[in-house]
Amino acid sequence: MGSSRLRYHYENILRQDLLLKLNYANIMQVPRLCKINMLTHLRDHGSDNSVKSVSLALEILCGQKFVERGARKQVFLPLRGTKYSPASRQNFLSLRAKTKTGTLGARSARSSLRSPPLMYNFLDKLITIILLTQPLTKTSYDYTIQIQANTIQITIEKKLGGLFPEIQNHFEFFESAQNLQVIIVTSALTENETQLLWTGLLQKEI
Repeated sequence: MGSSRLRYHYENILRQDLLLKLNYANIMQVPRLCKINMLTHLRDHGSDNSVKSVSLALEILCGQKFVERGARKQVFLPLRGTKYSPASRQNFLSLRAKTKTGTLGARSARSSLRSPPLMYNFLDKLITIILLTQPLTKTSYDYTIQIQANTIQITIEKKLGGLFPEIQNHFEFFESAQNLQVIIVTSALTENETQLLWTGLLQKEI
């Protein structure tokens, strides 16, 4: 796998720039990417084919297999000394499932990229999409970006099939692929360092 434009930009331009801006003693202190966590949810009523298509779409984009996880099992926990009828138990479980949407009754596909080539190649695609489709602001209609401490969290609400060229030609097959959460973990020590790293990554040539 060849070196991505983003990795070249970081190693040859951004790293030296951050070294001077943050007045580090040596270049090993400059913030870098540590891992990228990705997660996408599918409601339980989604078919197995939908789950597989979402996982396949993300595998194509990331170059790494995603792990599917089922919903957490619903467990009835009665109050001590109280008797419940079977109907009451079922009503309790139904209410619990409705009030904890996203925790119960959800299926997800997730993966963590730790290899530098995989991290930079995926992030190169993602940043290119952001630069081409939206202005450089923290929030937009299709995605949100939140920086906290040493992490950058990007939530994409738009259907992925309409964003990434690799899966655009088979948009109908990947229609269920949406609501992707990307968490970029860096070695930065402060939120300011993380912000400078992210701003610098956005300066790469499209």
